[in-house]
Amino acid sequence: MSERERDTFAVHLLVDDKFIDMALREFEAAAPGRQRYVVPGKPRELRYIRWPNVEFVRRRRLPALLNQKRCSGVVFHSLEDRSLPLLSRLRPGRTVAWLGWGFDYYDRLLERAFPDGLYLPLTKALVAEHSREQPPAPPPRAPLFEGLQRLLGVPPPTVVERLARVDLFCPVLEVEQRWARALVPEFRADYVDWNYGTAEADYGALAFEATPAVGRDILVGNSATATNNHCEVFELLARTPAARDRRVIVPLSYGDPWYRDAILAQGRALFGDRFVPLVD
Repeated sequence: MSERERDTFAVHLLVDDKFIDMALREFEAAAPGRQRYVVPGKPRELRYIRWPNVEFVRRRRLPALLNQKRCSGVVFHSLEDRSLPLLSRLRPGRTVAWLGWGFDYYDRLLERAFPDGLYLPLTKALVAEHSREQPPAPPPRAPLFEGLQRLLGVPPPTVVERLARVDLFCPVLEVEQRWARALVPEFRADYVDWNYGTAEADYGALAFEATPAVGRDILVGNSATATNNHCEVFELLARTPAARDRRVIVPLSYGDPWYRDAILAQGRALFGDRFVPLVD
């Protein structure tokens, strides 16, 4: 590696989430001292991230940081709507990696794979009822740069045009990469096989040969998000004789609070003491 290459760095755009620290550990082990860890927005107390040397950068200043000559790459830890415009403002020569979390690419890349949507009928009705009870959300404000473009009559890039700037894509499942490239030909990012954390180091898992026999509990979903379709799974389990003496374990520790509360009520009504929600 040349002296010039050693002087470059990659910028990680972070969200304050429980997965981040384990990811930064791995990146730092691979390239010590050659990362900058950035949380967009004003300085504030972080709930999950404990990693030292995390920087806060106002969103309007991010393009200048990402376009520095020393910045060789950008890693998006999930791709929020507010960060999407950055893709069209990056100069050539910077590698862009997108570590997808699911929510950030289902609608953008895989919508045609699910023509009926991601919700089954009971869940769709629950979401619709909640939406009717909420005040309409204000339209999102366009970034200043795009506002000026509109005033000048220059149409902003489409979502697909922005996503074409991604060089490396790491979805949750490899099949999602194949679907994305088949359904959205403009999206030509190369697949990277990587995920947050390891079972042994981060989740307390035993080595395979030391794992005890499989238990009888039933695990449903991974979070308090409607794409788990808990309503349908609960109804199915409630009608299944083989499930009547089994505990139903339901992780609800992150996601949408209103949805969590609805699933807590339904689970308790259907399963009673056999319902074991994980809410912390």
